Amino acid sequence: MSQGTEPQTAPDVLRAWPKADLHLHLDGSVRPETYLELARELPGQEALTLEEVRAAITVGDGAGSLTQFLSRFPVINRVTQTAPALRRITREALEDAVQAGVRYVELRAAPWLHTQGGLAPEAVVEAILAGMKEAARQIPILSRLILVALRGRPEEENRQVVQLALRYREHGVAGIDLAGDESLHPTAAYGGIFREAQEAGLAITVHAGEGAGPESIWTAVRELGARRLGHATSAVQDPALLDYLREHQIWVEVCLTSNLHTGVVARLEEHPFRRFLEAGVPVTLNSDDPGVSQIDLAGEWVRAAQTFHLTPEELAQLALNGVEAAFVPEATRAMLRAEFETQIDRLWPQVTASRR
Repeated sequence: MSQGTEPQTAPDVLRAWPKADLHLHLDGSVRPETYLELARELPGQEALTLEEVRAAITVGDGAGSLTQFLSRFPVINRVTQTAPALRRITREALEDAVQAGVRYVELRAAPWLHTQGGLAPEAVVEAILAGMKEAARQIPILSRLILVALRGRPEEENRQVVQLALRYREHGVAGIDLAGDESLHPTAAYGGIFREAQEAGLAITVHAGEGAGPESIWTAVRELGARRLGHATSAVQDPALLDYLREHQIWVEVCLTSNLHTGVVARLEEHPFRRFLEAGVPVTLNSDDPGVSQIDLAGEWVRAAQTFHLTPEELAQLALNGVEAAFVPEATRAMLRAEFETQIDRLWPQVTASRR
């Protein structure tokens, strides 16, 4: 049977498949209904409708540009400026993740984006961590927080993000990230800040190779110390880079629908996901901004399985990759690995049966 005609794994099995989501932006996870409720508390927004909200904060498959995609976030962040709102959005993001079969989440948030209402960056971090704790008491989810430094923001702000990550490292912060438009703000400009993070022993992931070429990825891994890469789609343009990522076990955080919505790929079939697998580059599958893209991680697994004809063995390895790439202590990793393996073993007969 040719690859293109292979039977597909049933969606309900993939929803139950164990998952980690290592690339999940908090402000990209806001439910439209929650946005509407919070926005109606703002001056001049009392008559806002759900339809207007959806048009303002979500995108569809026709978006096709990073600029258009990113334009949703200033609108979203109008309602993320209080501690109660941040706690609620965090809790709901984790509730939605559990519904998609996710067991472990690394939420990421840029503290300075939530200070427009007067919150200090420390208060932002504490509100998000409080929301994570609230969720853990109610649902079967383990979560950590990645703090985001932003391209184009003042250097002192980004240095404070590193300091916040250090301050809250023992309280739920797993590491730091660099995000923003790399075509306007090259990765190399942030080497000094991230060297401080490296020297302090922080785990580092970097958005690179989405809005720029392979040189941005080289800089992220060689100068910024990235152990993981957000998107990194342009890595396939440089075979030597693919070899480097494989040999040094630097993880690529793949976000399929997000890359479609930002215009990185015109069709999912053109996404380099399969090429990463064939080159031996370690990858994880993630949601990125499920609220903006109107997706969940279970749906992303279905799209990946169907588009790239993933075998049961590949599905199992992809699930375990999320554990191996996680920014967690080794004892936590061992616990998650055992839990994922048990769930894979339980579902294995259904997965293999669907392939016959």
